[in-house]
Amino acid sequence: MSVAEREQHPRGRGFGRRPRRRHRVYSPRPLPSGPFAEPPALGFVAATWLVAKRDMIATLRSKGFIISAVTMLVAVLVAFVVVAATNGSFSALGRIGGDIEDDVEATPVAVVAGAGVMGEGIEGIALIEVSSEDEAEALVRSGEVEAAVLAPADPGRSVRVMGDDDVPTDLVDALTVTPEVTLLNPPRLEEMARYWLSLVFGVLYLMMGATFGQMIAQNTVIEKQTRIVEILLAVVPARAMLAGKILGGSILAVGETVLLVAASYAGMVANHMTALLGLLTVPMWWYVAFFLVGFVMYAAMFTAAGAMVTRTEDLASASTPILLLVMAPYILVLALNGSPTAMAVMSFVPFTSPVAMPVRLVMGDAGVWQAVAALALLAAMTVLLVIASAKIYMNSVLQMGSRVRLGQALRGGTHT
Repeated sequence: MSVAEREQHPRGRGFGRRPRRRHRVYSPRPLPSGPFAEPPALGFVAATWLVAKRDMIATLRSKGFIISAVTMLVAVLVAFVVVAATNGSFSALGRIGGDIEDDVEATPVAVVAGAGVMGEGIEGIALIEVSSEDEAEALVRSGEVEAAVLAPADPGRSVRVMGDDDVPTDLVDALTVTPEVTLLNPPRLEEMARYWLSLVFGVLYLMMGATFGQMIAQNTVIEKQTRIVEILLAVVPARAMLAGKILGGSILAVGETVLLVAASYAGMVANHMTALLGLLTVPMWWYVAFFLVGFVMYAAMFTAAGAMVTRTEDLASASTPILLLVMAPYILVLALNGSPTAMAVMSFVPFTSPVAMPVRLVMGDAGVWQAVAALALLAAMTVLLVIASAKIYMNSVLQMGSRVRLGQALRGGTHT
């Protein structure tokens, strides 16, 4: 259209012209809010707790985990019920046998002149009068008498009863006052008790360490195999991922261990096992402290082992050396619990101290300072292995394909 035609057009002179482009000034849009808002950057502590909470919720929703935990608690309670029922039946049989057999031989007991105990009126006790306490002690040590009744040490105190490793209950019950008991050879836990303590502590450590450690490693492999870890690492730092996995697994493992210890404590209280309760209370909580530090060490290694492989089929070969370390306390302490020297050495070795030191504490072979020193050595080893595991995890978790070698994971570099 020519200029003359545009001027004669009914719509005006400007018809047909290309409009001028005006430049608009755009102001920055506000950030979206609500569910589509960009998440704020997470700090190390918040990211660690986020990963730990995610792993714990996923584990607690597993029926297999709940069934196994409840089964272990029930097994502990049933064990104490069986022990109580067995002790009750043995006591009943003993009372029945005593009622039936009237010709049971009387228990010989030495009595020092001036003790105030007469030779008549104590059923089942044959009193033998002696002239001095030395003579009574010699008879007790030789085994000719089961116990000796001595005169009070002071005029206002009660009579004394001396025994070798125990005193006859019938004698103590027959006295009108509660005597002061003195044992020449106080009883210590026998070798069978040492064996059973090693077995219980070793089995508990093996089960908790292997079960929860393998669970952490398997979750790490699954996240890597499904590439979920790539999404998580876009928000969470790698160190926080490792720390969260260790924290979540440690909370679950230590929580179940505390429940088992509490169930054992309740079983001993309910069955009036006061002597056993006083003997095991402090060592059991020492065991929990050692288990906490030791499991953190193993959890870090299991996480690093899971990061080095891409398929769950390869996890067994990667985690076998760690499983051997978990089994070491159970095998070595159980095999060498009768050797004081071997137990003393193993109680300071970080990989065996979580089982060996509580056993020595129960037996009275170790003091508090030794337990503190062993726990400090275990903590130092845990810190070193956590640092090494963190380096392996960061260098391996995003490497796909074949298994990453340990040396390459420690050095870093591209995996082919």
